[in-house]
Amino acid sequence: MKSGSALRRQLSAVWLESEDEFLTARRLTTADFATSRNYGMTRKSLLIALTLLLTAAPLFGTRFVLQTSPSTAGDVAAQYGLTIVSQIPDSDLFLVDAPDTADVTELISQISSDPNVLDFELDTLATTPEASPHVLAPPNLSSPNNLLVTSRTLLPLAADINPGLNADQSTAGILDGVSQASIVTYYGAQVPSYYVNQTATSLINLGMAQSQYGAAGAGVVAIIDTGVDANHVALQGVLLPGFDFTRNRRGANEFEDLDQSTAGILDQSTAGILDMKTVVTLNQSTAGILDQSTAGILDTTMLPSDFGHGTMVAGIVHLVAPQAKILPLKAFRSDGTGRLYDVVAAIHYAVRAGANVINMSFDYGQTKSRRLDEAIEYATRNGVICVASAGNTDSSTAVYPAAISPAFGIASTTTDPAPDLQSAFTNYGTWIDMAAPGEAIRTTYPGNHYAAAWGTSFSAPFVSGTVALLYQFHAPLDADAASAALRNAQWINSSLGWGRLDVYQAVSTYAH
Repeated sequence: MKSGSALRRQLSAVWLESEDEFLTARRLTTADFATSRNYGMTRKSLLIALTLLLTAAPLFGTRFVLQTSPSTAGDVAAQYGLTIVSQIPDSDLFLVDAPDTADVTELISQISSDPNVLDFELDTLATTPEASPHVLAPPNLSSPNNLLVTSRTLLPLAADINPGLNADQSTAGILDGVSQASIVTYYGAQVPSYYVNQTATSLINLGMAQSQYGAAGAGVVAIIDTGVDANHVALQGVLLPGFDFTRNRRGANEFEDLDQSTAGILDQSTAGILDMKTVVTLNQSTAGILDQSTAGILDTTMLPSDFGHGTMVAGIVHLVAPQAKILPLKAFRSDGTGRLYDVVAAIHYAVRAGANVINMSFDYGQTKSRRLDEAIEYATRNGVICVASAGNTDSSTAVYPAAISPAFGIASTTTDPAPDLQSAFTNYGTWIDMAAPGEAIRTTYPGNHYAAAWGTSFSAPFVSGTVALLYQFHAPLDADAASAALRNAQWINSSLGWGRLDVYQAVSTYAH
């Protein structure tokens, strides 16, 4: 068996090759065309680049995802006045621009009927479930003991939406945990005790799986999200080179979405773990656990609505599967929005990079995308298991990608003070596969901080991490094998599929 460092070097080499191919295919610009020999571009890529130069228009409007044979992509683009922006490597998928004068409805009708075109759809926006300003109620924090608690201006809640969060009670455990925190070593990193020992991990029987079976995870979990804080102490040693699809370059740094002064406040704190006793409401789904100095000068109105989302998701995956590698793929901006093409490109990238699990804590609402469907099917065919959050609108209407059958759709259950109930905010229904805790989840936050989070975005990574645990004992692992283990869950009700995740029971399926 390879050593950890040897395996990481090998995987890094694979990702570097994938990154080079993505960078080459996605940068079909004049400069790249002129230097294409240095990139080893194929004749096919040169044709596409030439089409880009010949059809370029001074103004661009709507972007689309075009599916057509690479051999005909140039002709199709020229015929309809499209400009090819990029191509997903080794695929028939292209991002194209249409002039801003184009009639979108007419253009879709014309191109979709072209026999050389397999599919043509808008490059639509997805959001993380917590990015909506009217989904969750902000924590109402009362200060026990010597804790400093602050609450800043929050996005308004819609009056007709059930906020779904009994904040006074569910945050009590956070405040108690912070006030009584100690430093513990968790797989080589010093972390606060409230991160490792929390209600959610007790409910899912994580400790039993670790102690009885030595479950610590294996393989690679790709996280398609807002990026990650690559310097967070808790995540050191497990983060692999990522890719930023929003900027088309290597790395997946969340801090690049912040202005310099705000990033400096969060990223340059020298406070110790036990100095973090100030709980700050950062947005409608997150309570930050900061040191008093940082809390005092941080203007939370300058934080984008979903900043830190990817780091929080990564912290939960690592909590469950501390020896699994994490591949951060930034397809979302810190406002919680991401383009369809970038998400599809990230799925392809994850498969080519050797990921075993893809965590998708985002949704496109009720709009079903053929491109997203096929990307998830592509991942599934290649043995990659996809896990998606169900959304936070207290609805039984299916949302995507959670409702795409090859993926596992994950709803949320309660933690404190009344555990194992269906969260009031979670989506639910026959399209749900299972649930996991999604309230007051303590996890990592950028700048070596921690936070408590609410939402199905933070339920999904509990399942993704558990799949990485299963991979430790059953490799290769496909969706059917994962399903056979995960369905050994704690029954809640008929709206939450198999029930609430039980890590111990799931791992017991293969860890004999």
